[in-house]
Amino acid sequence: LADSYNKVRDDPKIFDQFLDHLADDLDLADVKAIRTAAVAVAEAMGRIALAAREKGKSAERIAAETGYTASRITQFVREEKQRRAGNGDQ
Repeated sequence: LADSYNKVRDDPKIFDQFLDHLADDLDLADVKAIRTAAVAVAEAMGRIALAAREKGKSAERIAAETGYTASRITQFVREEKQRRAGNGDQ
């Protein structure tokens, strides 16, 4: 779904067709599941970003792979380190 969206979003005619097909293919339960998954990923992003940094990826690389900015990745990492320090997990 994400790959298809990225491929067509810059062509208004194809994008419109993509949205029509998406509306035909997804039901309300699908929408709820996708929205819930997106929220879960957003909530876990600090953990995900820190794990990637600990594996040696730069903030710029993580940003490029996730669609966030490098400064937002740095913020995620900082917040996750603070969360862990507060929980005694660091």
